Amino acid sequence: MPSPHHDSLNSIFRSRPALAQEILHDLCGVPISPHTLSRVESNDFNTRPSEDFTPDTVITVGPPQEPRHGIIIEVQQNRVESKRMQLARYAASMWLQIRRPVHVMVFTSDDKTAGYYATPVQTDLPGYTFTAHSIGPATVPIITDPAEAAAHIELAMFSVRAHGQTHPKTISAFVEALKTFPEEKVTAYANSCWNISPIAIRPTLEFLMDDTLEFPLSAKIIADARPRIEAEVRPRIEAEVRQRTEAEAIFTVLAKRGVPVDDAARERILGCTDLERLHHWLDESVTATSVGEVFGDVPSS
Repeated sequence: MPSPHHDSLNSIFRSRPALAQEILHDLCGVPISPHTLSRVESNDFNTRPSEDFTPDTVITVGPPQEPRHGIIIEVQQNRVESKRMQLARYAASMWLQIRRPVHVMVFTSDDKTAGYYATPVQTDLPGYTFTAHSIGPATVPIITDPAEAAAHIELAMFSVRAHGQTHPKTISAFVEALKTFPEEKVTAYANSCWNISPIAIRPTLEFLMDDTLEFPLSAKIIADARPRIEAEVRPRIEAEVRQRTEAEAIFTVLAKRGVPVDDAARERILGCTDLERLHHWLDESVTATSVGEVFGDVPSS
């Protein structure tokens, strides 16, 4: 059964099929116009005599009676050999219908899976070797400029999805870009970005949107997602709060006693994640005459 993440990613293309053309043109180097009219088509393919098989999203580009390109979109989280074979069947089936170039885009959450689906599929049909356009994090640009994010808002959503954990500025750029859109579009883009993003970065999205945009994410999405997010994120946040509290207590005691703390010592205390060690340093700070004594680097006088 498709996951909510899977469905959300496909819903973006179904609501704006031209985005598929833009990605093929800009990220995959396909000579396809990103401005030609396109539409979502039925995704019911079948073999003969009547075995049905269904890709996620099917789009045609050009006039309905004379399409110029076919686009098939698949979202894959795992590496499955039978699915690679299926992609070749999708492309062949659609080509038989429209007799025009057919491009299959596979969206993955990691680059190893993307590389797997980018490997050409050798078929027994003479001359037919199928190659998908596989979109992993490395394919998606890192958009950290709000102006660029506003100009390419859907691509900015994919940038958040692909790079938000390693490049948090993609999230802030996306949120800043939302300020330039009407309220109804802000809500739509915010919800879409939330739905397709990894759980790990959703608290950051929630915080930034709450702080700058009066939190446009729909109440239902938040209500559904919050228990799962809290279960995964709360322990880490609580540990970070305890760590920060212990560190600030050390600084407070040393400041009250007139013991100077240089930048290197401050970074050492703030960077310590061992709560037991931090608690020991706090005990030592009550009597220490230097920060070296707190750490035990020099003996107590």
